[in-house]
Amino acid sequence: MLGKLSSAMTMAFTMSVGLFATSLAPVALSKDASKDAVVPAPVATIEAAFSVRQSKSSAFAGLAFGAVSDDLPAMLFATEPSTNKLLRMDAGTGKLSSETGGPGSAIGEFDNPGSVALVGSRVYVLDRGNRRVQIFDGVTLQPEAFAFGSEQLKEPLAILVDDPSDPTVTVDVVDLEAGELYLQRFQLNQEIKAKDGKRTVLLSTTGQQRSKLGKASSGAVSMVRDSGNARYWVIQSGNFWEIDESGKGTAFSLPNLPTFANSTAVGMYACGKANRGYLIIADSSSRTDRLVFLDRTSFAPVASVQLKGISNLTSLTVSREPVAYMSFGAIYAVNNGQSVAALNWDTIAQGAGLMRLCMSG
Repeated sequence: MLGKLSSAMTMAFTMSVGLFATSLAPVALSKDASKDAVVPAPVATIEAAFSVRQSKSSAFAGLAFGAVSDDLPAMLFATEPSTNKLLRMDAGTGKLSSETGGPGSAIGEFDNPGSVALVGSRVYVLDRGNRRVQIFDGVTLQPEAFAFGSEQLKEPLAILVDDPSDPTVTVDVVDLEAGELYLQRFQLNQEIKAKDGKRTVLLSTTGQQRSKLGKASSGAVSMVRDSGNARYWVIQSGNFWEIDESGKGTAFSLPNLPTFANSTAVGMYACGKANRGYLIIADSSSRTDRLVFLDRTSFAPVASVQLKGISNLTSLTVSREPVAYMSFGAIYAVNNGQSVAALNWDTIAQGAGLMRLCMSG
């Protein structure tokens, strides 16, 4: 039955698993009279497939999903500022696999780690307190022998790394300086030099630029790539910026929709065919937290779902890869800064009427 685990799976699954409560109904539209705009009303209520907290004192920040090796299952990589560590967890259960780090400023140590990105087998971690980016091997969790950014970054908030098709990797960092948000871009040379059994990734000497986005507000910064349209998005508390390939940012207002004043994260569910899919916004503007799904190209509202037992989602990461019983992938997020949560995409799609568009594409 929709959203329910088999009894065998439920017994074997020892994390805090929730049943998926969905209320199927036609997509409803409601009016936001104060802004005279149409917004999608929730058509389903969704609980987390799992929500994992490593300890009572856990506090999570960044989150990334991916497979770093053919020999390892898909993994989640999360930063835990409360312990200054980088954690690797099973993407199907949230079970801790391994960890690295600790407080300090040496290579491999952290001071308030935040946003994390995964490209290939490399894990990029924004080491906020040390104002730098560190790179780790996703298989061994060993740090590369260099870090970068300490001379350019002031108060780094979020990181996005391009999936390269050439020897150069683009690393973009949203940085706060004097109440303004800036986009700091680094170009990394992918040339690998071996010395004493260690690999070194070289930072190019000409690939750095800094551009102003706009006035900062309170709240977490979220970034998501729309590769099919050669752009990505930056969001902070209802403020949106569209970033083009050159790194230029343009303030953007979503058409036909009110400002999401309490937007906490943004994600992208990209379908197989070009330009199909959804821009997903985690929003706390209404009385209950919700996920709002907008058409990837027109930004027209498609649907929304209400969230139960999870709130203030940040570090939204979306995967179409099948994991465990989540056959069509999942939406992963940091839940209220305290746990890592997974939402079964199949449950969301069926509850919100999204399956026909995306799961066939």
